[in-house]
Amino acid sequence: AEKVLEQAYKTVPPNLSRVLTKNVKINSIKVNEGYVTVDFSKSLVTEMNAGSGYEGAILQSITDTIGVYFQTEKVEITLDGTPYASGHFEMKAVETFSVRADEAAEYKAGADIKLT
Repeated sequence: AEKVLEQAYKTVPPNLSRVLTKNVKINSIKVNEGYVTVDFSKSLVTEMNAGSGYEGAILQSITDTIGVYFQTEKVEITLDGTPYASGHFEMKAVETFSVRADEAAEYKAGADIKLT
């Protein structure tokens, strides 16, 4: 799942913004009791180059996708095994983001996107 989701996040559909830059890696995804942890390389933050609003949108996109995929309401995002922290957000250990998939718009990949 890590590689498929990583590739999907790096693919930029027409009229949408990239979620992950090319150097960001999903190190692991772990299903816990009541939440899922997705661990990214630190380049998620160091290469993001986003203001707080755009960063929040990226984090919500990740949270909603992981939450829907793994059927959970809470997602913990970590960076190389440590709680997510940037200039705008600082999470504590096992602090989660809430899935708000009912507010999200679904993009259906067409012939323009190939996932392998």
